[in-house]
Amino acid sequence: MIAAVEETTAPREVHGKGGILSTAWEWDRLVREFFPRLVAAGHRRFSLSREDCEDALQIVAQEIVTRRPRALVPEAFLTTAFYRRCFKIVQARKPSYGPPGENQLVDDPRQRLLSEFRVSSALAHIHPRCRAILRLYAIEGCTLPETASRIRQSPKAMWKSVQRCLGRLKQWLE
Repeated sequence: MIAAVEETTAPREVHGKGGILSTAWEWDRLVREFFPRLVAAGHRRFSLSREDCEDALQIVAQEIVTRRPRALVPEAFLTTAFYRRCFKIVQARKPSYGPPGENQLVDDPRQRLLSEFRVSSALAHIHPRCRAILRLYAIEGCTLPETASRIRQSPKAMWKSVQRCLGRLKQWLE
C-alpha cells in the first residue's frame, strides 16, 4: 500500500495551497485511519479480494495526487472514487451472456450453426406464447410497447413476461 510519512518529519505540502490534502500530516492520517476501513468496505460490498481493493485504492490515491482535485472532504471524495473503481473491476469481470456481438465473436461457422441449433431446439420446447414474445422482442427487435400490443398484454406486464420467457429459454439451454 502507500507508505506513511514518519512522525518526525516536518509538515510539507502535498498538493499546494487549497488542494485536497494540504500537508503530509493530513495524508498520513488518511492513510493510517481511513484506508483500512475503505479496503474492508470494498471487500464487503463488492466481494473483491483485499489485494484487489488495495490495488484499486492505490490507483485512486495516485489519481488524487496527480489530478489535485479541490474537494472539501477528502474522505468523501476518496470513498466515491474508490467505489467507482471497485464497480469497474466487478463489471470487467462479469461474463458476457447473450447473442454474439461486440463482446463475443463466433468466427467458426460450425460453432455458429451449433449455437443456432441449440437456441432453435430450446425455443421448440418452450410455450408457444413465450416463443412469440421472444420472437417479437429479441429477434424482430420490437420495443416492449409494440410487443405488448401485438400479444394483447399491458406494457407493464410484458416486461415480466419477457423476463420469465428468457428464464425458461435459459433453463432449456443449460
